[in-house]
Amino acid sequence: MNEKEKMLAGQLYKAFGEELLGERQHAKEILFEFNALRPNEIDQRNALLKPLLDREVLLLKISLRM
Repeated sequence: MNEKEKMLAGQLYKAFGEELLGERQHAKEILFEFNALRPNEIDQRNALLKPLLDREVLLLKISLRM
């Protein structure tokens, strides 16, 4: 059983194994791109998050008035 399988099974695992480090780095790259997008680029933001979260994401544009 590899470290990711242990993690998903709720067992003790080494968080700095090669596979998990690679996945974390990949997520950081995606989030860097996400954070660089403008707030109105909702389709592009959703496209970046969908594979990262492995599901559809709904980003809502909320206007706050004070």
